Amino acid sequence: MRGHAFQQHGPQNTNFLSLQGNFTKIKLLGKTYFSFNPQVFYLKVDNDDGYYVNATTTFGVRDFPITISSIVNKAIESDIPSKDFDWNVSLIYTFDRNFVVK
Repeated sequence: MRGHAFQQHGPQNTNFLSLQGNFTKIKLLGKTYFSFNPQVFYLKVDNDDGYYVNATTTFGVRDFPITISSIVNKAIESDIPSKDFDWNVSLIYTFDRNFVVK
């Protein structure tokens, strides 16, 4: 992905290249599942650039609207001013979902 700014302040040129995996709804016990989405990416913002890895992991129960998810991001090598390691945990509620009783 390539971005170019129209304004004069802030970053002017941004390049982003990513390789992503997608392993969704892997069955665990009973109705529980887990999804894993790893990613390695290159980011260049003007004259600074860096290589990063990140992953999103989600745990859920089939036919239940709440999941728990976590995202971790780690800089491998970077000139871009940011944290070297960052993470979060999210509680997600899915709206407008039709549940089917089987």
